[in-house]
Amino acid sequence: MDILILFGAFIIILLGAELFTNGIEWFGRRLELAEGAVGSVLAAVGTALPETMIPIIAILFASGAASHEVGLGAILGAPFMLATLAMFVTGVAVLWSARRRPSGAVMRVDTGVLAHDMRYFAIAYALAIGAAFLPLEPVWLKWIVAFVLLAIY
Repeated sequence: MDILILFGAFIIILLGAELFTNGIEWFGRRLELAEGAVGSVLAAVGTALPETMIPIIAILFASGAASHEVGLGAILGAPFMLATLAMFVTGVAVLWSARRRPSGAVMRVDTGVLAHDMRYFAIAYALAIGAAFLPLEPVWLKWIVAFVLLAIY
């Protein structure tokens, strides 16, 4: 019985993901956004919303130490789980692709785009790390950094 429930839940998740993806694509088209903006902003917000709501609900509406543990576990656990899953999927994709490709196949990389993206990321990441070391006072400095980081995002 548990296998049937697991299989049924998997089917529901796949159908929901398909509907969500199509909905985000059409919403982006309606707003006349580029595909990159749709994927990096709309889809990112939509997929991060469930894992964001768990700690918020646990911390605000539950009582006791368990609520803070659930919130902390969700906040810290989600990135580790996603990173682990992403590494596994990437590794499997690389192995599968390497076996299907003829030897000597070359992957073409647009170094201009890659250099631009990496430079942008390095600056934003350095600013975010630097924000962690800001002193408590003056508070206005934190607000400026917060707005800059939000604008960069």
